[in-house]
This record gives sequence, structure tokens and C-alpha cells, in this order.
Amino acid sequence: MSNFKKYDEFLNEALKFNKAAIKNKWQEKLDYTIANGEERGFSDEDWHKNLVKSIENAIKKRGLKWDDHIPTGKQVDRYAIFSGMNAYDVAKQLGKIVDKYSDNQVATTKTGAMAGYGNTSATVSGMVTGMVNEVTYGSFGTANTVLLGIKVGSGVNRDIRNKIFQEAYEVLFLLDEFNGTDGGVKIHTVDGSNWGCIGLASSQFGFNDAMANKLKSIING
Repeated sequence: MSNFKKYDEFLNEALKFNKAAIKNKWQEKLDYTIANGEERGFSDEDWHKNLVKSIENAIKKRGLKWDDHIPTGKQVDRYAIFSGMNAYDVAKQLGKIVDKYSDNQVATTKTGAMAGYGNTSATVSGMVTGMVNEVTYGSFGTANTVLLGIKVGSGVNRDIRNKIFQEAYEVLFLLDEFNGTDGGVKIHTVDGSNWGCIGLASSQFGFNDAMANKLKSIING
């Protein structure tokens, strides 16, 4: 069988970034969480009941909130971001967000050091740009590779930053495949003094250089 597919077949596989797709993703998370609790024998524990209630509330009322993400999911053989045209579809959607808010970029500035820290200064970035295969470090030096995401400089208005993160989150949520074994592909945020970001990240996987360059050119135009 040929490894090539017709263009219309690729179109049929395209991700649908809409409310129905988001609701289906929530339902998938809920079904897994309930089944996992029953299988492992902790479905009656308070923490698990609260997790189930949180997902049910998100489906019925709360919807998506980038700053209140619920990490739950199962390990899979192949993560969706690496399947078919998914990475390209996500990059296109993130590119629309970067373009939409490009006028909100500001010049990079220098700020004085905090009292007691000598004469050094800190750089405050003002960019709104795409991220592909970019390593970030969290607590205890934990490394995560942001596969696809958006970086926003701390010089950008905070309200604008939050809007960008929310719109990006609504795209990235469909590809969130966190699990407790190898971490999977998960929603990842950074809120630093110089810049912050939101993206899909992994501690174990990444794109090859050729793919990464293609995706970066799609996001950043």
C-alpha cells in the first residue's frame, strides 16, 4: 500500500477546533478518570471524587481555563501531536494568534536589579512569538521541551498575555495527553520575569530539526 494519501484524505483528518471537539476531549478525560479509579481501586477516595467532580463541572459549566488546567490522561502508543497533519494544524492555529496580537509587542527593556543584588539589570522582553522544540526548566531543574507553543514577553500587557494564553489553550487542549508514567505530551506554562509561555511539552519527545523548522515558519510567518 502506498505511503502517500490524497489531499482530501488529509483534509478529512484535520483537527476540528470547535466546542464539540473540546466537549469530546473533556468526555474522554472523564471516562478515563472514572475507569482508572475503578480499575486501581481508589474511586472512593476523596481526591479522586474531587477530580471527577472538577471534570464534570468543566463539561457542564466552567469550560476551559488556561490557569486552571486539569491534568489527567492515559499513556498511549503514539501521541496525537506526532500523528498525521496534527502538528501542522496546531501550528496554523497558533500562527493566527501570534499574528492577531503582533501589534501588542513592545520593545525589550532593561530594569534595575532588586535591592541587595548589586548593579546588575534584568532584561524584560516584549515579544509575541511561536515556540517549537524549545527547552524550558521548571522546579528542581526539570527540563521540558515545548513542542509547540507561544512565548510572550513580560513587557506585554498582562491582560493581553492572558488573552493570548487562553486562546492558545483552547487550541492546545485537544492535544493534551498527559499521563503519570512518562508525563506524555502535556499543557505546560511558564511565568518568568523575562517572558512567559504556554505550549504542549514533553520531557522525552521532540520533533526532528527539519520538522521543527517547518512548524516555526508556519507559526511565525
